[in-house]
Amino acid sequence: MAALVSVFRQSVQRATFYLCVIFVFPILILAVAPREDIYPRYFLNSVLFTLLLWSDILGSIWRRGKFGRVFTIVALLAFMVANSRHIADLIILQRNHYLPILQTIEEQTKGARAIVLVDNPSRQDAMLDFYARQLSMTRPIETYPPSSETSFAAEWYLVHSLDSHFEPPETITAPGGVAFHLVEHDPFAGLSGWDLSLYHREP
Repeated sequence: MAALVSVFRQSVQRATFYLCVIFVFPILILAVAPREDIYPRYFLNSVLFTLLLWSDILGSIWRRGKFGRVFTIVALLAFMVANSRHIADLIILQRNHYLPILQTIEEQTKGARAIVLVDNPSRQDAMLDFYARQLSMTRPIETYPPSSETSFAAEWYLVHSLDSHFEPPETITAPGGVAFHLVEHDPFAGLSGWDLSLYHREP
């Protein structure tokens, strides 16, 4: 807000532009086309122009002498340190390590087919199809949404979450009272992808 006020004093047009592209347009888009799931990538334009806005005021502070230069360097270092954890998580966790879960399904499936319940078919089916081709799985994967009819036929249950701090329960109960036990859990970095938990049907 301090940067916005500083730019407003220099140019009302520039300040209005920043105000619209960072705040007003994203709010209008969400109002016109509301979504149940809102991802950070939807606000990349806002982030880009926020950084440009901040650079404007940091440049002004830098030109105020020795104290201004020290403040600007400290602010930039603080920004880098604050983002380092997110960058490290993205390098280590990536969008998620989906292949190990598919390898578990491939190696431990008892039947000729891997029958998997998925909590979100539109997301999970695309992910499974993509990575199954990379793994060259010998068992075909069949996916179904959980229901009282499919729960008894399925051997596996895939549960996803967009919460980067998600803690999966050890056991979940599918429709029809069928219990599935957690066998693998892979977190994600939080910026893209999702947390994935693999459950196996209990005897």
